[in-house]
Amino acid sequence: MNPLIYTLKLIWPEIENYLDKIHIINAQLHTEFMTTPNEKIVDDILKAKSNGKTKFLFYLISEGVVLLPLEKIQCIADLLKDTINPTDLIYTTSASDGIEVYENLCIKNNWKNRISVMCANCNWWSINMHSVKLLTIEYTIKEKEKIFLCFNKMPRQHRLDLLEMMLENNNVAKGFYSFEGPTYWAKIPDGYPNIKNNSNILPLRLNITPDRTNPIDVIQDDIKYFDESYFSIVTETAFYDNQSHGINSMFITEKVLKCFACMHPFILLGRPHSLAELRKVGYKTFEPFIDESYDTIEDDNERLTCIFNEIHRLMSKSTEEWITWQSQIEEIVKYNNNYFHSSIDYSSTKNVDKYFV
Repeated sequence: MNPLIYTLKLIWPEIENYLDKIHIINAQLHTEFMTTPNEKIVDDILKAKSNGKTKFLFYLISEGVVLLPLEKIQCIADLLKDTINPTDLIYTTSASDGIEVYENLCIKNNWKNRISVMCANCNWWSINMHSVKLLTIEYTIKEKEKIFLCFNKMPRQHRLDLLEMMLENNNVAKGFYSFEGPTYWAKIPDGYPNIKNNSNILPLRLNITPDRTNPIDVIQDDIKYFDESYFSIVTETAFYDNQSHGINSMFITEKVLKCFACMHPFILLGRPHSLAELRKVGYKTFEPFIDESYDTIEDDNERLTCIFNEIHRLMSKSTEEWITWQSQIEEIVKYNNNYFHSSIDYSSTKNVDKYFV
């Protein structure tokens, strides 16, 4: 089966009833979609229409709302407006608030030919992590080798800012810390003296190998990092305003779901209200055992300061306090692990039949 159709059917099972009507355009960022002339895509859509297709679905489910491909799709809608109802063009996204974000963009940019938007929620990432069910994962209360775990690959600004603060406070060596750094820059960006002074330690690598350059999954070798640390510092794709492809959307990825799969508590460097979104989906978070007041702070710099202060507070715990803390959070991590494995609700957009009738 076409993997795009397979994923769409898992997220929206009812879509199977309409597959004969749907023409799928693969708009993922790693494809040739952005470099393909709009006229060529229009011709392909019109050809599909002549073959009986009535709905035209742009598959970009692995991203939040991404401005450049969305602008391209909007241009395609404008070119087709006299032939195809714009609402028959459907944009799919992992931003749970994608419909609201799109509506705001329409108002801001005066887009008249409004397309349809369907949104998945963060749970859909578990579809790509099915092999985790085959792994041996246990929750053990014990003294750990390191205090925290922090996976990073792309050196986004908030990840740089966190590393700078962690180096300044001599915290990096206290955790399992990955940070590629030199792989992505010709020189260290200005304004990061601690990173510059410690450039000899970069890159920091945990589970990136020549054969596994983008470890979005979980394999058995990864488990030791969760098992031998007390909590994760999850640095999501987006943190600062307009950071992720120029759009603020509620985009939560596999980075958090790894913690659910591996029964690991976490602090989340993400957009405001990300923890509230996880609770809305069905997970539990860790208040009062972790001060999660940072999640309500809209100002990005204040939120980062609050997060770092909480990391710093946790770092000061004694071994005896960590043993007690692990017992206190056990019910939460086991609940989240069970929900991760049992939930089959992958969509934020419900009752999608209305998109296809």
